Amino acid sequence: MDGSDLVLWKIVFLGVFIMGCYGHHSTQRESKKLSCYECNSLFDPRCGLEFDNYTIALVDCSQKPRPRHLPNHFVPSVCRKSIQRVQGKIRVVRGCGYIEDHMHDDGSCFLKTGTHDVQITHCSCTHSACNKGHNSLNQLQTSAIPLTHIVPDPKYALDGEEALCTKVHLNFPLIFKYSYKLQQHVVFPAFVNMVINPNYSNPSKYGLHGARNIYIESDENVRLGVWHILPENLSHATTYDNKYFDQALNNGNHIIIYSHGNSASRTAPNRVALYKILRKYFHVLAFDYRGYGDSTNVPPTESGVVRDCVSLYEWVANRTTSKIFVWGHSLGTAISTHALSILSTRNIKPYGLILESPFTNLRDEISEYPLSRIFRFLPWFQFTIIEPMHQNNFIFATDRHILNVDCSILILHAEDDVIVPFELGYKLYEEAFQYRQPDQGTVEFIGFSRTFGYGHKRIFLVPQLPRIIENFINRAIEEAENRDTF
Repeated sequence: MDGSDLVLWKIVFLGVFIMGCYGHHSTQRESKKLSCYECNSLFDPRCGLEFDNYTIALVDCSQKPRPRHLPNHFVPSVCRKSIQRVQGKIRVVRGCGYIEDHMHDDGSCFLKTGTHDVQITHCSCTHSACNKGHNSLNQLQTSAIPLTHIVPDPKYALDGEEALCTKVHLNFPLIFKYSYKLQQHVVFPAFVNMVINPNYSNPSKYGLHGARNIYIESDENVRLGVWHILPENLSHATTYDNKYFDQALNNGNHIIIYSHGNSASRTAPNRVALYKILRKYFHVLAFDYRGYGDSTNVPPTESGVVRDCVSLYEWVANRTTSKIFVWGHSLGTAISTHALSILSTRNIKPYGLILESPFTNLRDEISEYPLSRIFRFLPWFQFTIIEPMHQNNFIFATDRHILNVDCSILILHAEDDVIVPFELGYKLYEEAFQYRQPDQGTVEFIGFSRTFGYGHKRIFLVPQLPRIIENFINRAIEEAENRDTF
């Protein structure tokens, strides 16, 4: 295991530890009787700094509806007071709170200074009717002082596990914000492989007889590992050589290029199972992006993996006059859609694009990703998690690129997909359906009930999948020929 692998496994361990913290705190949360003052000085002057607690009633926090963005296990645990100073005007908001802050609850207020014109002070306490006073302020410039330097009052010290979990929750978002390498490993966890000691040179080891392993050039000094899997009707020859494969590639059978998701390689069992279905209708070209499998081990970027997909498509197109289709899964849906958008500017058009478990863009996907809910409730989630990814060009804007894809599109998504939510796939469909031009080709969405348990990686188990593929092929070819006629 080299140094980079060790770093990556540390990241995995950190993720597991965070989940443990999340579970620990969720089991520790117990509903308690808590009543807080609730008001807003913008609408009720009695709520201001000179608080009139005799005429403003307490509310039972347990009877208030929980904010929609919080997980179900969160219960009211603190009373809060926020003092907002914006361009000289002061507004005070009091109410129930759900997120504990062991460093400041019942202690000093937390002053977060954005600019000299904007200041927001947060105060929190853990017993009923406690959000009426004006605690002393402990000014904190979050942009200048690392959170690791914040030392809470000893009387609020936590036990070892709670203290460590709190540090992780506070520090990890900041570490993530300023670590390009960490962001890159989250988007491209190429170190994760489902197969021990994968054998890329021998596809038959995975039940893929009539397949060869080849390498093609992408960028300069970047080589991609590719499996060329013959259609089922051509896979029974007694001998195979490169000449046989090259001739077969131009024999009239359709071709499909498969772009996989963000982890593992082309040897993953669920992918191999899908290849076996696809080869009933196509030559299958399954490849690994840079940094994955046996492709050149360089750090992947969005632009780099998209170029890899473009390079393979052009390599295939230069060797055949057959009809080319593209299949993308998960992150591969964003990569393949972006690649086809680029190819359309060169007047290169496939016959069809199949998107399995797609999302609209990476910003939406991060917001909905299960692991992100550990930090989603934090007020700095957008600032430390979402925005840095976009600034470092991890964008994957499928909802934008799909508008430039000139071919028929089929979207497949399972309702019980917990990695890429079903709603994101359907939202992508709605945007493509609404904004694509009629002459670009139709867009079809097929969803699968959660009762079947297909999840994120098992749509290959759908009994009707061969018929779905066959119907799409026929429709896509018919639409393409009609476009060419006009």
